[in-house]
Amino acid sequence: MKAKQIAAIVVAVIVAGACTKSDNITKVEPPPDDHAPVAKIDSPAASVEGSEMSFSAKSSTDPDEDPLRYQWTFGDGGADSGDVVKHTYADNGSKTVRLVARDTQGLADTAALTVTVANAPPQIASITAPTSAVALPDSVKIDVVVSDPGKADSLTVSFDWGDGKKNTVPKAHGAHKYGTVGHYTVQVTVTDDDGASASKTAAIDVSAAPQLVDGYEVIDLGTLGGESARPYGLNDNDAVVGASTTSNGELHAFLWKEGSIRDLAVGFPESRAEKITRDGLIAGVGIMAENRGAQVFEWKNGVTTNLGLVGIAGGPQVKITGALGNDILAWHESEMDRFTSAIWRNGARQSIGGLYSPSSDEAEATGMNDSRQVVGASLMHGGHSDIYHAFIWENGTTRDLGVLQEFTCDLNGDYPNCGNSRANDINDKGDVVGTSWDSDFRQHAVLWVDGVVHDLGLGIALTINDAGDIAGNSSDPGHGYFWRDGTRTDIGSLGGATFVAGMNGQSTLVGTSVAAEGRLHVFVWQPGQSTVTDLGTGPSNVRSAGAVAVAINTRGDVIGYTCDKFVEGTQFCALDAKTHAILWKRRG
Repeated sequence: MKAKQIAAIVVAVIVAGACTKSDNITKVEPPPDDHAPVAKIDSPAASVEGSEMSFSAKSSTDPDEDPLRYQWTFGDGGADSGDVVKHTYADNGSKTVRLVARDTQGLADTAALTVTVANAPPQIASITAPTSAVALPDSVKIDVVVSDPGKADSLTVSFDWGDGKKNTVPKAHGAHKYGTVGHYTVQVTVTDDDGASASKTAAIDVSAAPQLVDGYEVIDLGTLGGESARPYGLNDNDAVVGASTTSNGELHAFLWKEGSIRDLAVGFPESRAEKITRDGLIAGVGIMAENRGAQVFEWKNGVTTNLGLVGIAGGPQVKITGALGNDILAWHESEMDRFTSAIWRNGARQSIGGLYSPSSDEAEATGMNDSRQVVGASLMHGGHSDIYHAFIWENGTTRDLGVLQEFTCDLNGDYPNCGNSRANDINDKGDVVGTSWDSDFRQHAVLWVDGVVHDLGLGIALTINDAGDIAGNSSDPGHGYFWRDGTRTDIGSLGGATFVAGMNGQSTLVGTSVAAEGRLHVFVWQPGQSTVTDLGTGPSNVRSAGAVAVAINTRGDVIGYTCDKFVEGTQFCALDAKTHAILWKRRG
């Protein structure tokens, strides 16, 4: 029995007998000595900074069954009370936890536990970086939200800007000025005072400073990390597609839109994007590994579909010549100089048959209109690859458009007609333009209307729009022309040879002309102008030996490329030349 209970009974006996003098008083022994409690800690002996730990004293005991009170210290300046407590360490290290268990008589016992607290790495919650291209020479600014489970840790933030430059800052704010246009991957790393770290990346696009030339903003589209890029197509929404080298030298298809260039990542070792529709479907060519040829792909909304080979044989010479809606037109040239063409309609391939025989597919498809009428040139005889006729294909049927002049030649009597022709373009009315040769092997620009061929004079007819206007190049070296209603107009030059590359629906021509200083310049021309308008050789900060026009869209935007080295006397870049993809964006 506890001493306090014994004492209470003795007192009760004394009180009860206080009024009876004759009662005997029993002598009671003093209560035995009180015993100290035994303190015990229940808890794991290891944790990680920033993680909550639970400590229990419920296994502590008292021999006298006295109620106990508990006081805790955690070895880091923290303290608490109670039979079960929680504590979070703000830093790593070895911590000594002490528990003092005390009974109601003041007797106490102390237990200790060594807890090993491990370091936790810091964290990057978010990176705020520019979502559109930053124009040179503006600074790129990045804000980073960082944290560390160990609240006592000090943090540093480092930036690897992807151009060989790095810096470390005590706060999560970085700024950097790039020296060249391009697509960069910035790596942000946060490190605590124990050496633990975490990293995240952000994509940054850097564009050239705006430069205006005759109402056009001249924009360097940048690269995918390599030294060269070349555009192939654009739509009416200012989206440009092409191919660029990467940092490891591979050639990848790209999409440039709203100031940013991105790798389409279509899954081929090498690739190029050649056409883009108004709705954003991209058609391109993927080069297979181990000399397995080239295949056609389509890309839309981030999804790539491999459409396969154009013909039965592979080979790198594949060209996309049309893309409308969900339909793609392409040809393939074999090592034997034979062309095979096909159209994919909603992903299903259909061969473009040639004129040589019903089963022949030896045809080079060069253009397509909104009605999916396809034009081009077809081999006329299996043994003679130099005799071609212009054709029109529609719904599986190929029809010969004929030639400007028929004439005989010596082909062992196998095929006496050596007249040649080639169709280059077709408008939505079904009018076709191209080229045909006379008996003196001179090239004539021609127009086919309702099956009748019309001679437009010496030269090449490249393109026709729905208004019936035609643009092309003369046989006289270096003269571009515009044809309307039977009148052919020389468009002039910048001092030297001029070459038309294309025309839009508003009859604005685009091309390349040799300027007085001998370099190739891009130009535009509209009906009524006495000569072409010089758009220059690209941005002033791009090293260029000249520029070449590629295409023009409905609103008059122009794509082309600069080249730092040309094959002498030509519009062709040298094999080791570096190119820049350029957009001349029309203002207003």
